[in-house]
Amino acid sequence: EHPEKARQIQQRGQAKQQASRSRQRYQNARYVIWRKCPIPLGTVVRGLSYNTAGGRVSVEWGGQIVEIPFSCVRRIVKEAVTT
Repeated sequence: EHPEKARQIQQRGQAKQQASRSRQRYQNARYVIWRKCPIPLGTVVRGLSYNTAGGRVSVEWGGQIVEIPFSCVRRIVKEAVTT
């Protein structure tokens, strides 16, 4: 096995694992697409991680991870359940 190829396979596995880990961490962070970007307007996506330096947010959309500008999304605020 070529070492470069082996490293790529390992990195891919780690990225997948990290995505599922952040999915658990930010499960409650839901966003709606607010401005024009590769994802259709009004689509509800799940936030995975933030890149504050680049002003971008990674979101899960249809099983794939897409990185979009933070200005394109609005956080959906969960209403407090009153008992």
